[in-house]
Amino acid sequence: MVEPGQLAQIVVTTPPSVKAGGTVTVSGVGEDKYGNPVAYGTQIKVTSQQGTVSNVTPTTNGNFTFTFQAPTKLKQATGVTESIPITLTSATGDVTQTTQINVNPDVVQNVTINPATNAKTGTAIQITGTVNDKYGNAVADGTSVTILNGGTSIATTATTKGAFSTSYTPTTSGTLALSASAGGVASPSVSDPVASNVTGLQFFIHQSPWVMFGNSWKGDSFLPQITPVGDLKFQYAESAYSFSFMTGRAYLDISDFYGHTYEMMVPNSFSGQFFTVSKATLQKAGLKNIYSFTSWRANSGITGFVVNYVTIQL
Repeated sequence: MVEPGQLAQIVVTTPPSVKAGGTVTVSGVGEDKYGNPVAYGTQIKVTSQQGTVSNVTPTTNGNFTFTFQAPTKLKQATGVTESIPITLTSATGDVTQTTQINVNPDVVQNVTINPATNAKTGTAIQITGTVNDKYGNAVADGTSVTILNGGTSIATTATTKGAFSTSYTPTTSGTLALSASAGGVASPSVSDPVASNVTGLQFFIHQSPWVMFGNSWKGDSFLPQITPVGDLKFQYAESAYSFSFMTGRAYLDISDFYGHTYEMMVPNSFSGQFFTVSKATLQKAGLKNIYSFTSWRANSGITGFVVNYVTIQL
């Protein structure tokens, strides 16, 4: 019978990875210099600077196992895998082998979103926040994050070192109710006021579609840009065209980019050459912004009015 030689090398089969705070059983084999399993009951010492090593078994047919519990708090805390060195040593101390166990952050536990500052219509804001596991470690890089406003998704981004950042441009003044969601975990909502970027916008309306005389007409005018909802002031150009209402009735449709429309009857007389439509009236009709105007005549007769300018008071 051939007796095995002294322990000369230690071969460890390491697991692919373990999550922070998780436990894994690691196996290995002790061999003599010829590759034969060492004698039954050979002791091998296992240590680590991070985490906890326990339940190291003496060899049986050269095989041994030990339990490794990963640390809860990763030193790197950067959202990437951390490799933790494990040192295995013979009882005599003359044989040493080092291996590594990869530790990943745990699953998403906490999501935070930061309030936006100085938000204004038409100007991009940066939406930032963090995503961590239950131990406060940054979650794995590339974790998907959905940004919501009032529960509706407005952007998708991903984490880098546990942080996320994306831009969003508010189109209407008011209040944003921002939140973030990752891995099925949602952040608390934060309220961010959005101010108008300007106090008023004035647009020149091309005259031709709005000069309406006769028994049949319909005219459309589109704004040069989609604008926030505001009080509308329609001003007609008395110097350019005559203004009259005779037997017909004129109507005006105000529409947003999403197809919502507010329909009104144009008044027979204006105060100071203009008529107005309030922001509250448009919002009640469901308008999200202001995009186009359509004028039309609903019944027979002769009707005419000319509007050259529309001022949007935000």
